[in-house]
Amino acid sequence: MPFTLEQKNKLIDTLKAKGVRNGCPLCRNKEWVIGDEYVVLLPQEMLPDGGFVLGGPTIPVIPLLCKQCGYVAMLSSKILANLPPEGKV
Repeated sequence: MPFTLEQKNKLIDTLKAKGVRNGCPLCRNKEWVIGDEYVVLLPQEMLPDGGFVLGGPTIPVIPLLCKQCGYVAMLSSKILANLPPEGKV
């Protein structure tokens, strides 16, 4: 489900309140866009035989995109905004 304008504004306010003011690490641009939806990272367990296990806990993140070069930063929704509620990604 896409972020509402109200949610995006709340996220921007939260970032400002936390003192986040740095520019893009690649191009130093200071203009960012919040992605439209959550992204879910899926940690993987490596097995001794070189394989890996899929499934298990996920990490919901909020994508932050540089307007100039497209660099994507991933911000923890749990730490940043306590969004979404547990298990609702």
